[in-house]
Amino acid sequence: MFLAAAAVLAIITQDATSLRAAPSQTAPANAVLWQGEVVEVRGGRLGYLQVYNYQRERAGYVLESQARQYPMDGLRPAGVLETVRFLRDLPGMEALGIGHAALFLKVAPPAEIDAEVFDALGTMADRLARRASARSGKPGDSLAGHLEVARSYGVRIESVEADGRAVLCYDGEAFRQVLSLARGPALTLSASGAGPAGSGRNPEFQARAALGLTRLECQTGTETQRRAALAEAAAILDGVPLDSLPPLIRYRLQLRRASVLAGLAFGFGRAGEAERAREASARAVEDLARVPRGEMAESDADLVAEAFVRAGATRPASDTTASVSSKLAWRLIPRAVGETCLAVTRMAKGGEEELVHCTYAVVWPGSVHISPGGQVITAALQPVAEWRELLVARLQDGEWRAEVVSPGTELGLGYLEWAGFSPDGRDLLVAREVKAGGRVRRSFELLDVETLAVKRKADRPQDLTPFQKWQAPAWRQATLALR
Repeated sequence: MFLAAAAVLAIITQDATSLRAAPSQTAPANAVLWQGEVVEVRGGRLGYLQVYNYQRERAGYVLESQARQYPMDGLRPAGVLETVRFLRDLPGMEALGIGHAALFLKVAPPAEIDAEVFDALGTMADRLARRASARSGKPGDSLAGHLEVARSYGVRIESVEADGRAVLCYDGEAFRQVLSLARGPALTLSASGAGPAGSGRNPEFQARAALGLTRLECQTGTETQRRAALAEAAAILDGVPLDSLPPLIRYRLQLRRASVLAGLAFGFGRAGEAERAREASARAVEDLARVPRGEMAESDADLVAEAFVRAGATRPASDTTASVSSKLAWRLIPRAVGETCLAVTRMAKGGEEELVHCTYAVVWPGSVHISPGGQVITAALQPVAEWRELLVARLQDGEWRAEVVSPGTELGLGYLEWAGFSPDGRDLLVAREVKAGGRVRRSFELLDVETLAVKRKADRPQDLTPFQKWQAPAWRQATLALR
């Protein structure tokens, strides 16, 4: 982080502060400064400070009311840290907070620098990145200015592509410092005894660091790289002591861990490691079971819904009971690299095996279901970690015809799940959850097996009579759609 060595420094406190050529409002502006920028104070006249900005290599005048001065001689680091604490939780003031955190790191003795300042720095940098990502289109002048100020202090915020849009992500260096301090020696306990005062051993600091380092939308690269990143994220989340956390933070950590484990389960399934996929998926479901919905903050509603959909997409990985029928036998056949085929044998046909469908998606063996008459077979197909489709194959005129039904019109976050058959096998019960228009929507539907058209649907299964009569007990016991 860059801060000039000077007798008096000042941090700009207001956006769009003019750096003027003379101490006058009518003087031309040499530059526009943003909150959090640091300048060296070299004098003052007529209510203006004469300053020099090393980052821009510009000199000029700014109004005294638009900057806060800090004489370096005798400056108390504790006072600067108190300002950092105040700014840490103020949305829109991240650049100003980052500037004060940099000032504290400059003036504080090494013995006084602990995890608290890195927790604040990471929290503000991560929130600034999220705020900028939330803006549709190009960030406004002030937000772009705040990002530039953060980068001037060495805070790395990069743009990555996620779900077809640009997302700004903080690289998490301050959060890594927090976790590094957590592995160091314990410091003096705070008066409350809840944990070391300001040290890396503070569980809340560790939890915030873990959440900041495991944003799924910020993971990019090849499938192998993403799988390695998910494994690292799971290890980071596992390293946070849950029992010492306030309930709300603990629940958020468990939701994130469930999402990470769900992605990891898909990676294991893609690599053919069925047992590891089953364990990861089961752990994700266990984490969700420990999150009481009624105790989550209203602002966390989307977070909860998305975690359940992510875990729901890979939930069939933990199903171990294969579907059996007296009329059909089935098996999964690996063919080319990454390709899997579903083959069936009709008992009435003398044991001849027929290929039903081949796919490069992950096919979860425990998701295969056969209708009572043996005329329809379904299976879960998962092409990517956040998306699960349903294969529906039906016997027509002695031939198998297979179609893949998707949760929505565009690949994203969602799943479509078998929930049962009608007794005659002509209708299919499904549960659908998909994120569309920024919201997760859930429905329970009755599909016509012949056309796969939706005959009836409802937001709740109890509002759909066929669901009350025909839903499969195994589905009801395992699904996350009935949470």
